[in-house]
Amino acid sequence: MPKLKKAFYFMLGLSVVPFLLSIPYAYILQADNLKEFKAYWLIAYFIIYLIFPLLYKEDIQKHVPNRYAFYGIIYAVFFILGLSMFAYVLE
Repeated sequence: MPKLKKAFYFMLGLSVVPFLLSIPYAYILQADNLKEFKAYWLIAYFIIYLIFPLLYKEDIQKHVPNRYAFYGIIYAVFFILGLSMFAYVLE
């Protein structure tokens, strides 16, 4: 049952996270189409999902004991990188 729960959360995040994180991009950059932003966040979601176990080791857990806060830090990095990339591309 726990594996089914993990798969359910992954699929739920796969459909919700890219959509919710693309909305601020569209608002900040005043874009009409969310397609590119959703694609960026979908790729970022997969990358974060794959690299999180590699990054969140024992030494990082000492500095950031809450794993969800560490997820927030990683998403903030991707948010800033993506925002600068899209600002450059759209202008």
